[in-house]
Amino acid sequence: MSRPRSNGRTYLRRGALVSDTPGTTLAVFDMSMGESSCAPSQLEVQPGIAVYGAGELVTLGDLEPSVVESGVGPRIVPVWNTTGGFRALVGYRDLVLGADCLLRQIGPEDWRCIPPSFEVWHDFYADPACKVPKDLIFEYGDGYPDSPALDFAGVWNCPKTARAFSRGPQATTYFQLDGGVCFPGSNPIYQNPPAYEVGPEVTFDLYAKLTPTVA
Repeated sequence: MSRPRSNGRTYLRRGALVSDTPGTTLAVFDMSMGESSCAPSQLEVQPGIAVYGAGELVTLGDLEPSVVESGVGPRIVPVWNTTGGFRALVGYRDLVLGADCLLRQIGPEDWRCIPPSFEVWHDFYADPACKVPKDLIFEYGDGYPDSPALDFAGVWNCPKTARAFSRGPQATTYFQLDGGVCFPGSNPIYQNPPAYEVGPEVTFDLYAKLTPTVA
């Protein structure tokens, strides 16, 4: 159990077993509608699930601090989060790119270790009538400014295929459609990051190849 962040959360030990009998209905209170709406509800125990009561509070003194450690490799090294006798893989680091990366599938048989990247958005238009689609790249989050933007449109279909594009000039005018009304665009990400045109397509050659079994 790793030490929690300072985010106001509390941690409890598992208490006594309430029920592990499938089909049992338990009377509980539900706050899923918000903190101001605690209402009586019913919880049905599902097959293979056991419901326990909340136990005693776990304090910070009961927890062991976690340590981030790196493994070894010619280019891609694993990054581990180690606590006591437990070790969990939390990601990889590409020594050539000098960046942390995540295993992502970009084709039917193609997996790469790709750093957090900007993505191509398809929900915008070039004209005030919202008739001409306009793809955009928004600079936000933890993406690397010099890395390609990824386009995973259709990646959930078969075969899985992703594409990568360079970032073009900054986009100053674009529109979006909402409720049948076309209006000047505002990007969907907080902090109002700049938008860019989609540049030429590039290959994934700069990213290291991996496989789920080997990685």
